[in-house]
Amino acid sequence: MEEYILRFEKVSKSFGDKKVLRNISFSVKKGEVVALMGPSGCGKTTVLRLILRLIEADEGEIHLYGRDITHLSERELIDIRKKVGIVFQGGALFDSMTVFENVAFPLRYCLDIKDEGLMREMVSSMLESVELPDTEDLMPADLSGGMRKRVALARALVYKPSFLLLDEPTTGLDPQTARHIDRLVADLSRRHNLSAMTVTHDVVSALGIADRVFLMKEGDIVWMGTSEEWEASSDPEVTSFLLGTKSIRHRGSAP
Repeated sequence: MEEYILRFEKVSKSFGDKKVLRNISFSVKKGEVVALMGPSGCGKTTVLRLILRLIEADEGEIHLYGRDITHLSERELIDIRKKVGIVFQGGALFDSMTVFENVAFPLRYCLDIKDEGLMREMVSSMLESVELPDTEDLMPADLSGGMRKRVALARALVYKPSFLLLDEPTTGLDPQTARHIDRLVADLSRRHNLSAMTVTHDVVSALGIADRVFLMKEGDIVWMGTSEEWEASSDPEVTSFLLGTKSIRHRGSAP
């Protein structure tokens, strides 16, 4: 019997008269990396917010670590959230804190570690893992966009979660730096036996790290399959999405 980190079962969500998610179902297996793709406004970010229960589902069930979280108390949710690492779009580092203080933040406030020597050891090891040794004393303003994303990744993984959520991890990065982030995510996921979900519109990033791909459109999941199946697919939904991303790149390119 397969074990799942996450299962959505017939989940719907509306904001006012706008139906954002329409009865969607999917699952993420233990040790699996999935990519949730789709155009802006299709419901991807709503899925992330529901996983963390920052918002409530209107219908359906969301199972995380085998528990239906839709009716858990805030205290019960805190224990589950401590098992989930999050890399926010843009990194969301604390600008007034050093790199060390940013990465150590979840050690202090999620794991309640007070031993400064242990914290320094854990932070240093994690920064080595994301290829940023000896950066503890730098401020976020001293970092490039790619370095900020790597610090955010270190902060998300330093307290050893078993499920990693990434919100547009390559947005705003040049292609070379974006592929560097992809390689790090794929490598760290395997090394730490992580399950992960990346929410992205970057097809190259998704196919570079994901075992399976889910494609969303107007609140529905309209296609799902392996990365290999995606690359071989002639499904009209896949073709339409790929044409749309090419159109966006063309409109945004310099004359």
